[in-house]
Amino acid sequence: MKTYHQLLLLFTALLTMNLHCEKDRPEDNKLPAVLPPATTIGANTFGCEINGIVWNATEINADYWNGDFLIGASQKAPFTKTQTLIIQVLDHIHDTGYYELTYHDTDTLDQQVYVIHSGDSKKYKNPSGEPVKIKITRLDSIQRIISGRFDFDLKAEGSGEMIYVHNGRFDVKY
Repeated sequence: MKTYHQLLLLFTALLTMNLHCEKDRPEDNKLPAVLPPATTIGANTFGCEINGIVWNATEINADYWNGDFLIGASQKAPFTKTQTLIIQVLDHIHDTGYYELTYHDTDTLDQQVYVIHSGDSKKYKNPSGEPVKIKITRLDSIQRIISGRFDFDLKAEGSGEMIYVHNGRFDVKY
Protein backbone atom coordinates (compact mmCIF):
# COMPACT_ATOMS: atom_id res chain seq x y z
CA MET A 1 0.00 0.00 0.00
CA LYS A 2 2.89 2.30 0.80
CA THR A 3 4.24 1.81 -2.76
CA TYR A 4 0.83 2.66 -4.22
CA HIS A 5 0.77 6.01 -2.35
CA GLN A 6 4.31 6.80 -3.41
CA LEU A 7 3.51 6.06 -7.06
CA LEU A 8 0.33 8.14 -6.85
CA LEU A 9 2.27 11.01 -5.27
CA LEU A 10 5.01 10.74 -7.91
CA PHE A 11 2.44 10.64 -10.73
CA THR A 12 0.64 13.69 -9.30
CA ALA A 13 3.92 15.60 -8.97
CA LEU A 14 4.90 14.82 -12.57
CA LEU A 15 1.46 15.81 -13.82
CA THR A 16 1.46 19.13 -12.00
CA MET A 17 4.97 19.95 -13.21
CA ASN A 18 3.62 19.99 -16.77
CA LEU A 19 0.61 22.14 -15.84
CA HIS A 20 2.37 25.40 -15.12
CA CYS A 21 0.93 28.84 -15.67
CA GLU A 22 2.55 31.18 -18.14
CA LYS A 23 3.90 34.24 -16.39
CA ASP A 24 1.87 37.39 -16.94
CA ARG A 25 3.58 39.74 -19.30
CA PRO A 26 3.46 43.39 -18.18
CA GLU A 27 2.10 44.51 -21.56
CA ASP A 28 -0.89 42.18 -21.10
CA ASN A 29 -1.88 44.05 -17.95
CA LYS A 30 -1.94 47.51 -19.53
CA LEU A 31 -5.26 49.20 -20.03
CA PRO A 32 -6.08 49.98 -23.66
CA ALA A 33 -5.16 53.50 -24.71
CA VAL A 34 -8.06 55.94 -24.79
CA LEU A 35 -8.29 59.50 -26.03
CA PRO A 36 -8.32 62.26 -23.42
CA PRO A 37 -11.74 63.73 -22.71
CA ALA A 38 -12.76 66.70 -24.85
CA THR A 39 -12.52 69.30 -22.09
CA THR A 40 -12.26 73.11 -22.15
CA ILE A 41 -10.59 73.75 -18.79
CA GLY A 42 -6.93 74.03 -19.83
CA ALA A 43 -6.15 70.42 -18.87
CA ASN A 44 -3.02 70.35 -21.10
CA THR A 45 -4.16 67.31 -23.05
CA PHE A 46 -3.69 66.38 -26.71
CA GLY A 47 -4.72 63.15 -28.39
CA CYS A 48 -5.96 61.72 -31.68
CA GLU A 49 -6.24 58.52 -33.67
CA ILE A 50 -3.53 57.99 -36.26
CA ASN A 51 -4.58 55.27 -38.70
CA GLY A 52 -7.12 54.12 -36.10
CA ILE A 53 -4.56 53.81 -33.26
CA VAL A 54 -4.87 56.08 -30.23
CA TRP A 55 -1.99 58.56 -29.95
CA ASN A 56 -1.68 60.68 -26.80
CA ALA A 57 0.97 63.35 -26.35
CA THR A 58 3.35 63.20 -23.42
CA GLU A 59 4.68 66.74 -24.04
CA ILE A 60 2.67 69.72 -25.32
CA ASN A 61 3.71 73.25 -26.24
CA ALA A 62 1.12 75.78 -27.42
CA ASP A 63 0.96 79.44 -28.27
CA TYR A 64 -1.70 81.81 -29.55
CA TRP A 65 -1.10 85.39 -30.67
CA ASN A 66 -3.41 87.68 -32.65
CA GLY A 67 -5.11 84.90 -34.62
CA ASP A 68 -2.00 82.77 -35.09
CA PHE A 69 -2.10 79.41 -33.37
CA LEU A 70 0.68 76.87 -32.88
CA ILE A 71 0.55 73.59 -31.01
CA GLY A 72 3.35 71.05 -30.89
CA ALA A 73 2.66 67.68 -29.31
CA SER A 74 5.20 64.90 -28.82
CA GLN A 75 4.87 61.32 -27.72
CA LYS A 76 7.97 60.07 -25.98
CA ALA A 77 8.28 56.54 -24.68
CA PRO A 78 11.38 54.74 -23.38
CA PHE A 79 13.39 52.94 -26.07
CA THR A 80 11.22 54.22 -28.96
CA LYS A 81 11.51 57.08 -31.39
CA THR A 82 9.79 60.34 -30.51
CA GLN A 83 6.78 61.17 -32.63
CA THR A 84 5.76 64.80 -33.03
CA LEU A 85 2.59 66.36 -34.39
CA ILE A 86 2.65 70.10 -35.14
CA ILE A 87 -0.37 72.19 -36.11
CA GLN A 88 0.20 75.81 -37.10
CA VAL A 89 -2.53 78.17 -38.27
CA LEU A 90 -1.53 81.67 -39.32
CA ASP A 91 -3.82 84.70 -39.02
CA HIS A 92 -7.12 82.94 -39.00
CA ILE A 93 -8.49 81.93 -35.57
CA HIS A 94 -10.09 84.80 -33.68
CA ASP A 95 -13.12 83.12 -32.04
CA THR A 96 -14.68 79.76 -31.27
CA GLY A 97 -16.25 77.90 -34.15
CA TYR A 98 -15.61 75.50 -36.97
CA TYR A 99 -12.76 76.24 -39.37
CA GLU A 100 -11.97 74.43 -42.60
CA LEU A 101 -8.54 75.65 -43.55
CA THR A 102 -6.64 75.05 -46.75
CA TYR A 103 -2.98 74.27 -47.01
CA HIS A 104 -0.48 76.56 -48.70
CA ASP A 105 3.14 75.88 -49.61
CA THR A 106 5.22 75.90 -46.45
CA ASP A 107 8.23 77.26 -48.33
CA THR A 108 6.53 80.64 -48.47
CA LEU A 109 5.81 82.80 -45.48
CA ASP A 110 2.08 83.10 -46.14
CA GLN A 111 0.98 79.57 -45.36
CA GLN A 112 -2.35 79.35 -43.63
CA VAL A 113 -2.06 75.83 -42.20
CA TYR A 114 1.00 73.75 -41.58
CA VAL A 115 0.76 70.25 -40.14
CA ILE A 116 3.66 67.84 -39.69
CA HIS A 117 3.78 64.40 -38.14
CA SER A 118 7.23 62.92 -37.81
CA GLY A 119 8.34 59.55 -36.56
CA ASP A 120 10.20 56.52 -37.89
CA SER A 121 12.41 58.87 -39.97
CA LYS A 122 9.43 59.95 -42.11
CA LYS A 123 7.82 63.35 -42.27
CA TYR A 124 4.19 63.73 -43.24
CA LYS A 125 2.57 66.98 -44.33
CA ASN A 126 -0.96 67.79 -45.27
CA PRO A 127 -1.33 67.59 -49.06
CA SER A 128 -2.15 70.70 -51.07
CA GLY A 129 -5.85 71.31 -51.52
CA GLU A 130 -6.94 69.03 -48.68
CA PRO A 131 -8.69 70.92 -45.87
CA VAL A 132 -7.60 70.76 -42.28
CA LYS A 133 -10.72 70.75 -40.11
CA ILE A 134 -10.41 72.44 -36.75
CA LYS A 135 -13.20 73.27 -34.34
CA ILE A 136 -12.21 75.73 -31.63
CA THR A 137 -14.40 75.07 -28.61
CA ARG A 138 -12.78 77.61 -26.28
CA LEU A 139 -10.55 80.60 -26.91
CA ASP A 140 -9.98 82.47 -23.66
CA SER A 141 -7.32 85.19 -23.80
CA ILE A 142 -7.78 86.05 -20.12
CA GLN A 143 -7.11 82.55 -18.75
CA ARG A 144 -4.94 81.76 -21.81
CA ILE A 145 -6.79 78.54 -22.74
CA ILE A 146 -7.46 77.20 -26.22
CA SER A 147 -9.39 73.98 -26.78
CA GLY A 148 -10.64 72.23 -29.85
CA ARG A 149 -10.97 69.24 -32.15
CA PHE A 150 -9.34 68.38 -35.48
CA ASP A 151 -9.34 65.95 -38.43
CA PHE A 152 -7.01 65.74 -41.42
CA ASP A 153 -5.00 63.40 -43.63
CA LEU A 154 -1.24 63.63 -44.11
CA LYS A 155 1.02 62.53 -46.95
CA ALA A 156 4.63 61.36 -46.54
CA GLU A 157 7.26 63.46 -48.24
CA GLY A 158 8.72 61.53 -51.13
CA SER A 159 6.71 58.30 -50.99
CA GLY A 160 3.21 59.78 -50.91
CA GLU A 161 2.16 57.28 -48.21
CA MET A 162 -0.95 58.55 -46.42
CA ILE A 163 -1.78 58.57 -42.72
CA TYR A 164 -5.16 59.54 -41.34
CA VAL A 165 -5.42 61.74 -38.25
CA HIS A 166 -8.94 61.76 -36.85
CA ASN A 167 -10.90 62.34 -33.63
CA GLY A 168 -8.20 64.77 -32.52
CA ARG A 169 -8.69 66.94 -29.47
CA PHE A 170 -6.66 69.38 -27.46
CA ASP A 171 -7.20 71.46 -24.34
CA VAL A 172 -4.13 73.54 -23.57
CA LYS A 173 -2.89 76.61 -21.75
CA TYR A 174 -0.66 78.87 -23.80
